[in-house]
Amino acid sequence: MALPRFLKPIEQCFFILRKPPAMLAVPDAFLLLPPGKTWGNLPFTAFNLTDQDFDMGESALAPSGPDELIVDFELVSIPLGSRLTPSDLTMQHVLGTSPATTNFRVLPSSNFALVVDDTTNQWKAVNRSSPEHVDDVLLTMVSAPGVIVLVRPDIAGTYQMLVTVVDACNSTVQAITNVTVLCSHAPVARLKDGTAGEQPWRQKAAMAEVSETYALGWWPSHVLDATPSFLEDTDEQFLAQYTAARDARLAAAAAAAAAALGVPPAVTKRPEPGNVPPPPPPTFRPLSSLDEWKQWTTAPRWNMPFRESDGVLYTWKLMDAPHGSNAWRRQFKKGVNDTGNPVRFDPSGSLFLHSVAPEADPTPLVVDSLNYVASFQPDVVGTYGFKLDLSNTCYDVVVNFEVSFVCNAAPKPRLSATPQSTGMCLARQEV
Repeated sequence: MALPRFLKPIEQCFFILRKPPAMLAVPDAFLLLPPGKTWGNLPFTAFNLTDQDFDMGESALAPSGPDELIVDFELVSIPLGSRLTPSDLTMQHVLGTSPATTNFRVLPSSNFALVVDDTTNQWKAVNRSSPEHVDDVLLTMVSAPGVIVLVRPDIAGTYQMLVTVVDACNSTVQAITNVTVLCSHAPVARLKDGTAGEQPWRQKAAMAEVSETYALGWWPSHVLDATPSFLEDTDEQFLAQYTAARDARLAAAAAAAAAALGVPPAVTKRPEPGNVPPPPPPTFRPLSSLDEWKQWTTAPRWNMPFRESDGVLYTWKLMDAPHGSNAWRRQFKKGVNDTGNPVRFDPSGSLFLHSVAPEADPTPLVVDSLNYVASFQPDVVGTYGFKLDLSNTCYDVVVNFEVSFVCNAAPKPRLSATPQSTGMCLARQEV
C-alpha cells in the first residue's frame, strides 16, 4: 500500500517475530426491500480486527515492537448498471464523519484510550500536518471497531466490499463481504377490460359533452384503469435468473480483459456425464420465506407518489396521437415541414366532422397521470397510443396499448337528425 506511514525495521519483521493482523469477514447479508421503501445505507466494518503487537507498550522488549495498521475499504463489485463510485462511500467513526477518505490508521494509545498518543514513534514517523495527511483518520484499537463505512445502493443487486488491513511489516489480511439487496415484490401490470381497444361513438353519452366546438356532442373522458395490476413475490426462480445473468456478464468481462492482454482463455474441465448429479432446480418459494433473507424494515420511505396499498408508482403517458390532434402537432410531429396526414374519411367514405382540431384549442392530456386510475378525452377522431409504467424502487414494467375513438355507423342522408342511443356518428351530415 503506497501510503506514507510508520514501518518496522527489517530485523523486526522476521516471520518468527512479527504478529500479523487478523480480521474476520462479516457474514454475507441478503435484504428484501418492503413495498414503499427505498435504498438506505448499507454498513460495512472491519469485523473482529486484532493485532497482538498492540498489546505491547512503546518500551516492550519484544523485538517485534509496537505496530501500526492501515485499514482500507474498497467497493470492488457493484451490479451492472449501478453508477456508484468510490466517492459515494462515507466513513463514520467515533470522532466524526470522513467523507474524503475510505481508510483509517490504527496507532498506539496509552491506557486503552480512544485518542492516539502523539508521542509514539508511529505518530512521529510522518509529518501529520503535510497535505497528504490532512484527511488521515487516526484511531486506536479501542475506537477502530466503531468505524462503519456506508454505501447507499442505487439499483438492486449484490454489492461487494473488500476490507484490507496492512501492518508495519506489510503483512496483509483481507476480507470480502457481499450484501445482496432486492425488492420483496415486483409489480405486474394489467389493464381493466375496456381500457384499451375501440371506443365507439355512443350518442346518449356524447350529448352530455355538447359544446360550441362539438355541436353533436363528444366522447366523455375515457377511463384508464390499472386496478387489476398486482404484486408478485420475488422468488428463487427470479434469483436464479438474476445470478446466472450476473455471472455471465462477469465471465464475459473477464474474457474480454484477458483477450486484451493476450492471455489464452481458461479451459473449464467439465465432469463426466453421470458422475456428478445436477443441482436441484430452483423452486418458486418466495425469498421472504427463506431464513437467510431478511426484511429491510429500517430502510427509508420512498419519496415518490406511490400507491399506499402496494408501494407502486403508476405513470400514464400519451405516446402517439392522430395527425389532426393538437397532441400530435405539439408533441409528436417531426418538424415544421411535417404537415401530417389526418384521416378524414371513415371506411364507408363519410367525411369526419372532427378529424382536425382547431390549432387554438388546448392539448389533450392524461388527467391524474400518476394515479392507478387516470382519464383521457380526445380532441379528434382516431387512434391514440398510451404507455402504462409500473415501478417500485427495484423494478419497472411497461405496457403499451392503443385506444381508438371510432364511428360505429355512418349517418343516413336526411334533412334533420334526432339523437339516438346509437347510430349517429361524427361525420358531416349530407342532405
